[in-house]
Amino acid sequence: MITESWQTYTEDRFCDAYTTLIHYKSEGREYHQLHAFDDTRYRPLLSVSAESSPITNLGCSSSITGEIEHALRGISGLVLIPRPGEIREYLLRYPDIISILPCICFHAAMEFTTNDQISLELFRDRESEDYFLALYVRQNTYDKNIMKRLEKIWLNFVQEIAKSNGWINITTDFSSPH
Repeated sequence: MITESWQTYTEDRFCDAYTTLIHYKSEGREYHQLHAFDDTRYRPLLSVSAESSPITNLGCSSSITGEIEHALRGISGLVLIPRPGEIREYLLRYPDIISILPCICFHAAMEFTTNDQISLELFRDRESEDYFLALYVRQNTYDKNIMKRLEKIWLNFVQEIAKSNGWINITTDFSSPH
């Protein structure tokens, strides 16, 4: 039973698609669905769903593991995940980022072409013990506006990311696609 529902519509075209972000609560859990439609607004291009729930146990509970697997399956067609084990471990430690990860990956996939590589990786700072998720966009020939395009994605999610214990950076390392 849905107890609360709200929607965010993006009427402006976002990379040749209209998007609808739907949030709802049911039985104490919060859900997010992101849908994209082509220019006609009738033909669905992609739908991504994620569930977030209050999590108090950071161990390997089956519900957290299920949420992680659901999120990773949902983004597997959108982004490259070279070391999925590292991503799983990070999401187990910081499960509050699970619910926004599919939406971030979706927006990156809509912003960049299939010729561009979008890769979800774990970044480890060599000078400190800091580590976080990094969504890298790599291009064969770099677009002069790549940083502005990445910032556009970042600005859509910075408030949600800032509320979480985990972190995800949306960036490029200016490497060639692997």
